Amino acid sequence: MATKKQKVTGRSLVPAEDQHVVEETLRSFGKRNMTTYAVAVNLDRSVPDLFDGMKPVQRRILWTMSQMSSGLNKAGEVVGAVLGKYHPHGDLAVYGAMVTMVHLPTPAIYGEGNWGNMTDGAAAYRYTNCKLTNYGSSFFDQDYINKEVTSFVPNYNDKYVEPVTLPAQLPNVLLNGGEGIGVGITTHLPTFTPESMVNVLIRMFKGEKLQAEDFAKSLEFNHKWGGQMVRSTENKKQWMSMFKSSAAAVQFESELEVDRDGKKITISDWPPGTNLESFVKKVRVMPETQRCYNSKGSSTYTIECKPSYNYAQFDKFVEKVRKATLQKRSFKINVTLREAQTVDGVTTFETKFLALSVPELILQWCRMRVQLELRSLAYRIKKQEEAIAYSELLIYAVNKLDLVFKALRTADPDAALVRLLKITPEQAKQILDLQVRKLSKLDHDQLKVKLKEQKVLLKQLQTWQKKPRSKVLLDLEQVKESIVKDRAFQEKQDTQELKVV
Repeated sequence: MATKKQKVTGRSLVPAEDQHVVEETLRSFGKRNMTTYAVAVNLDRSVPDLFDGMKPVQRRILWTMSQMSSGLNKAGEVVGAVLGKYHPHGDLAVYGAMVTMVHLPTPAIYGEGNWGNMTDGAAAYRYTNCKLTNYGSSFFDQDYINKEVTSFVPNYNDKYVEPVTLPAQLPNVLLNGGEGIGVGITTHLPTFTPESMVNVLIRMFKGEKLQAEDFAKSLEFNHKWGGQMVRSTENKKQWMSMFKSSAAAVQFESELEVDRDGKKITISDWPPGTNLESFVKKVRVMPETQRCYNSKGSSTYTIECKPSYNYAQFDKFVEKVRKATLQKRSFKINVTLREAQTVDGVTTFETKFLALSVPELILQWCRMRVQLELRSLAYRIKKQEEAIAYSELLIYAVNKLDLVFKALRTADPDAALVRLLKITPEQAKQILDLQVRKLSKLDHDQLKVKLKEQKVLLKQLQTWQKKPRSKVLLDLEQVKESIVKDRAFQEKQDTQELKVV
């Protein structure tokens, strides 16, 4: 007979504490656990999301900043809040991500103070300040960033919630690029100008069928520090391959400002992947170089040719310098796609890894953007219908003030209002929640005007619901204006800093 600590299994006796032990090969065990680890690393650190174009740490930084004051905040304060609420990792990792975000081509964060450049690192976070740009604020429009439109999940300790993805108004993943090295996957995303991207999206949302060639011709490469695509037949083929597959290897170079008479070359823009220190070392050992220098903290370099060289020799020197700026960028368009699922009131999300061409990515983003708009419009229509019902209730109550005051003098005003005005208990509560003094002062004509405006807006929302693309087109123009304002503000700040120096 088996003891109490044992269980009869077939012909053998298995101890109760061992009944869940299973046999598994080392290969199977390693593969299963490595896959789990790889997915977690790629999801939580390395690969940006298709819809909002962000890695988790970037999304958490913006989400944290959206809950702080709209003005400048100390960067250290932001770092502390991100660590404490959403991203329990190293402070330098979070601040490093912030520095990167400040220097993105289309930044969502504006940085005040020394945030570094191509030659120097940023100051410590106790010395710098930051705030959301107009573009950054576009991710937090209340018509989109609410629980009925955007999916939220609990943070790491279940004290707070955070969005699965932010409701992006533009395909940020192709405006700010980014790269990441994960487990078994790497991503190097191209970056395009907001203006060219908006123009392409407008054509698509208006129903135009674009081919790969249309995308390749219309989208303009963009990089924070400059650079231009090498104009060669082979390089154009590589550029085109990015619009037909998920990979390409494109060459970029600096645009040189050449002073032939003074035999000087000035370079102020640099292609992606440039290591300035290596470039300067390479140029300084060239036999033609007299001097290669820059102002302190500046990424603009002046290269002087030795005066003994003639014009023909100088022209050859210019080509040598141009080739020294050459950089090959290997693009791999890998992104994550997060899909939220709610079961028994608990929201979780599953993640897919996708390898896409640029047109495929934009098309996928457009579909998701329309779905976001439909959810937002449904939410806004519901709120607007509630607002109209409330306005109609107020007008009715103002017209029946004598009955309202009569009900207030009874022992049970709620029940009296329901009986006298023939309204629901909920409507009676709405009237009683409003101070009687305010109710008596409410102007009937003003309420009628407000009600008319509310109905006009409801009709507009319902029209957009039937044709959501028309609403998306309006939003595209608005977010484009936000980016233009950000750029003008940044240029003004840069000019002021130059004057101080």
